[in-house]
Amino acid sequence: SGRKMLANVNLPHSLTAYRQGGGIPEELWLRVEEFQRENRLAKLKQELWELRDMAELARTTYQRIVSQLDFDIDSDKLFRKENPGFEGHDAEEVQRTIRLTLRNYDKLLGTAQDGDSVLMKRLEQLDTNPKYKLLQFKKTQLDRLFPGPGDDQGPRSTMDTSHLSRLLVELSTLFNDRDSLLNTLKEEYSNFDVQATILSRVNPKTATDQDYQESLEYAQKYFDDLFRALRSNVKKQDGLVDSILEENTQFLVARERNSNLQSGDSCIVMIEDAIEEIGRLSTHLKEGADFYNVMLPKLENLQHQVGDVSARLAVERLEYDDRAHRARQEEKDAMMAKKLSSDAAGSAVAADRPGGSAQSNVDDAKVATLVAMDFDPAKVVAALSRHSNNVDAALNDLLSS
Repeated sequence: SGRKMLANVNLPHSLTAYRQGGGIPEELWLRVEEFQRENRLAKLKQELWELRDMAELARTTYQRIVSQLDFDIDSDKLFRKENPGFEGHDAEEVQRTIRLTLRNYDKLLGTAQDGDSVLMKRLEQLDTNPKYKLLQFKKTQLDRLFPGPGDDQGPRSTMDTSHLSRLLVELSTLFNDRDSLLNTLKEEYSNFDVQATILSRVNPKTATDQDYQESLEYAQKYFDDLFRALRSNVKKQDGLVDSILEENTQFLVARERNSNLQSGDSCIVMIEDAIEEIGRLSTHLKEGADFYNVMLPKLENLQHQVGDVSARLAVERLEYDDRAHRARQEEKDAMMAKKLSSDAAGSAVAADRPGGSAQSNVDDAKVATLVAMDFDPAKVVAALSRHSNNVDAALNDLLSS
């Protein structure tokens, strides 16, 4: 753009510095003063450290999710190895979608991390690069870096800069006109109903592609005047910039005879470069913060999702383990009942002998049922024997004893 081409040759600051006879150009000082007033350098450092904290939190959350997923896989494999009959959900299959999402997040975080590293390196330069230190100088200090053209070198030789000044004023007016045209174009475009304009000229039921194309071209003509004005403005700008650069060449030749002016130009370049660099840093910081403000909630939601999946898998294993334990206990109780029943049968045979008492055989299943209620096995057998295997009567007997 025209502004960038002028900045590359230190215009208009070098001309302003020359015309005011020394000291930092007023327009440049106003930018430095605004920078100092807003304490932008300190805020920038703070924002950089906040970005680093957000990046670290995002990476930590990511690692926790990966660790939980890996732990669930290992737990599932170990449980299946110890319990071959387990047919619950496969952890790897359940995690398939989650891991796919996680891989996408990893790529995004990797790209962001590379950008963060660059920002951190640039942060270090804020404390070491001299151009950033210039932004912290007082006006009196900066004025001494921009001596007048006659300082320490005898009388000042005057250059006629009136023509260059007029050209710069004319170009500035063109810039303002173009900005106004662009704002008008944006406003007109936002308020313009393209669809309504097209439909006002075609019948949707009978219109052909050619009809729509012609209607669209008609709608575009609404902006023709603005586009013509913009093209004319840019054309004038190109011619003015060429004239300014040619005039500035003669100005630079005259200035090269004075080393003080050259050192002032060097300071202008450093200050402007520092301000622009900090502007770019601020933009990158905002983009980074916006990224993590979106990414962190996504990672937190994924972490909750992984936690829920992990809990369901664990509950499934616990339920299987509980069922297996109860099955083993029932088998153990049945064996105990069978043994007690066998002992009771032996007692019944002994009772048939002289001096013994009659006793009936007890049912193993009924013994197991009452033993499962935490009654003493011997008392269960005795109660069932007394009540001829009547569970309800035996239970009342046991409860009353």
